[in-house]
Amino acid sequence: MKSATFEHENGVKNGADEHLQRIFRLENVNLTVKKGDVICLEGPVGGGKSAFIDAIVASVNCTSGSVCVHELTSGFGYVPQTPWLQRGTIRDKIIWGNVFDEQWYKAILYACALNEDLELLGGDLIGIGENGRTLSGGQRARVALARAVYQNKKIYLLDDILASLDAHVARHIIRILYTWSVEGEDTHCGDTQCIVILSRTSDTPYRGWQGDTKPIYVRKC
Repeated sequence: MKSATFEHENGVKNGADEHLQRIFRLENVNLTVKKGDVICLEGPVGGGKSAFIDAIVASVNCTSGSVCVHELTSGFGYVPQTPWLQRGTIRDKIIWGNVFDEQWYKAILYACALNEDLELLGGDLIGIGENGRTLSGGQRARVALARAVYQNKKIYLLDDILASLDAHVARHIIRILYTWSVEGEDTHCGDTQCIVILSRTSDTPYRGWQGDTKPIYVRKC
């Protein structure tokens, strides 16, 4: 992104029958993400972090400046704040219509800390109901993350996915996926770009763990 400005209209209720249109704007945004980079964007609730993700995926209008995304044809691995799951089995939700690769699938279950949950639930072929209503918030988040990782994309956008997880589970996920993204050893995920979005400003799983090869770049908004 170079000197990019984005605008989005929000409908706000004003009284019983009237609505006002308020414009939310991100101005003069400059960001360069190179292959293998992990970017952690921190800021308060309502600071525009999710809007920034919307800008990357073209959900809001770019009114000036430029946005250039390489290897866009393969799409993004995107996990929103509120996981979206359809009715079906857990395996179906992770594979999402792709060919079943057992070795890769098992690696993802481990990376997303789902093995213990699947044992308690009775396996990955159990149905989870519409929008995953039979799962906890943390389980829904990790299934949605596993689905994104299974797609093997070059760019991953993760919007506050660890907020509902215990600290030790969050650290495990970050440690594994970070290593995959920058090293790619024995995985499909080498040399990915990953932007991680946070709503908290301190005491996050990303702080205090910088990996062995490349740092996690923390930027505030």
